[in-house]
Amino acid sequence: MTERAEQPKDHDEMKGAHAGHRVATGEGKPAQHHAGHVPAMHDNQQWLVDLGLNTPNSDKLCEIALAAGALAAKITGAGGGGCVIALAPRRQQEVLDAWRASGFEAFAIHP
Repeated sequence: MTERAEQPKDHDEMKGAHAGHRVATGEGKPAQHHAGHVPAMHDNQQWLVDLGLNTPNSDKLCEIALAAGALAAKITGAGGGGCVIALAPRRQQEVLDAWRASGFEAFAIHP
C-alpha cells in the first residue's frame, strides 16, 4: 500500500465514524460485460489511495470483496473512504455475506 500523508488524528477518527454503508453491484451481468470497467476501477482506487482518501476499513472492505469474487472494488462518495462499491457479477451475494460476516453493513443496488 502507498504511504499516505499524515492526517490529523480527528480526521481519521471522523472517517472511521462514517464507515457504515457498503454497496455491491453488477448482479446478473456477465463478467465480459464489465471488462472495461475493471481496470478503470482498479486504477481509480489506486489514485484514491495515493491521495490518502482510504482508511483501514475501506482497504479491508476492498480486500474482502475481491477475495469473495468481486472483479473490482473501490471507495466511493464525497471523500474520506466511508463507502465502498464492488463490481461483483454473479457473486453479489457472496460479497454481501463476506462483508456482513466481517461486521460491516452491506446492501445491494440492482440496476
